[in-house]
Amino acid sequence: MHDPVGRNSELAAALLDVVNESELAAFVSGLVREAAPGIPAPTGRALVTSLTRTAERTLPTLSVAIGDERRPPAPVATQTAARLFGVETEGMSAEDRDFEIARQFVRFAQAEARRTAGAP
Repeated sequence: MHDPVGRNSELAAALLDVVNESELAAFVSGLVREAAPGIPAPTGRALVTSLTRTAERTLPTLSVAIGDERRPPAPVATQTAARLFGVETEGMSAEDRDFEIARQFVRFAQAEARRTAGAP
């Protein structure tokens, strides 16, 4: 039986292990292919680029791991992600907060891939 919650947790954990831009792009590309396997290549590439930028700007651990000064600092990324993904982070440990934000990003990216591909 397919377990989307368990799979999303696995994907979130893998996302938190990303350490550079190329790994992030590869992760997001795989996420899009898995969620919407029939998406046309040009559309998929554009979506991967957009989702990769969203991840870079909203995932606090990526802000630190990738270390590009153009990216928002971790506290700003956390606030942005909490608003974007509807995550209440107050009272969470840093690890729990980062994991929940990553999990919500995975759900968001999957939904965007399906929507873009016209899938239900």
